[in-house]
Amino acid sequence: MTDLKKANIKRQLLIKIKSSLAIIPSLCLLLISILFAPDILNYVKDGLHLCFNVIIGSVFPFMILTDIIVATTRFERISWLRKSFEFIFKINGCAISAFIIGILCGFPIGVKVSLDLYKSGYISKEECERLIGFSNNTGPAFIISGIGAGMRGSIKDGVILYASMIFSAIICGLILGRSKNSSYKKATVTNTSYDFSASIKSSSINTLYVCAFIVFFSIVCGVLKSAIKNNLIYSLIIPFIEISNSAKSLSSGNFLNQNIEMILTSFAISFSGISVHMQARSFILGTDISMKTYYGAKLLQGTLASLITLFLVILI
Repeated sequence: MTDLKKANIKRQLLIKIKSSLAIIPSLCLLLISILFAPDILNYVKDGLHLCFNVIIGSVFPFMILTDIIVATTRFERISWLRKSFEFIFKINGCAISAFIIGILCGFPIGVKVSLDLYKSGYISKEECERLIGFSNNTGPAFIISGIGAGMRGSIKDGVILYASMIFSAIICGLILGRSKNSSYKKATVTNTSYDFSASIKSSSINTLYVCAFIVFFSIVCGVLKSAIKNNLIYSLIIPFIEISNSAKSLSSGNFLNQNIEMILTSFAISFSGISVHMQARSFILGTDISMKTYYGAKLLQGTLASLITLFLVILI
């Protein structure tokens, strides 16, 4: 038997093994859905309740407002802003739109704009991999209105959390850009008119998209909470999974100091959780962009945001 045939047999065997192993997670999910069937309906109701009472009312109007800001403001034309972006992050200045839109409109817009710039040839592959690491952020509507006013009953808390996220993103981008050089291809700035109808449509879809993830991960978090009886352990794990359920759990619990609740919530917002990472991955699939830098950057940003929040809650 030739070496080529042996290699083909080995490859086919590995494919069969991987296919067989892929069945295991599906069987586990099926088993969990059977065991927790009576409770899953309640978890879905909790997720829908969170969406109807907090998320939709606070996020949907703000998404339309940010659409207006983004459509009518050409950040690339502000020379000092563009040059500052290149100096700090060592990325082509045209990419400033991805960063600003990311912190105004929220995920996964930052990733989408970054990939659009890369596909158009305005930034390099390496720049794009760094850019998605600190431009895929949570929008002000969700943080200030949804988490701050809606869940924590304090706009001040929302502002602190939002400021911590922005500062942590800047510091993260600065660290990622050490010893790097930006590309200098000039991007063409195009004029676009604001379409209110399109804004209503996209904002509605994006709001429903957010709510769908919230409902699904409400089930995940509910099952996890049933399995983990210790509230402290659950509160330390959930920030890695999903933002809204984490913020809700931390704001409604009385077993942690308020400052610790704020720090953990801040980590959840800036790390973004598995839920957001799955959304980001859906855009990246089919490209040659690696998510290794992205995962490391989000972990770094979450840690930085926690430290900044600690400083702010002590200072203010």
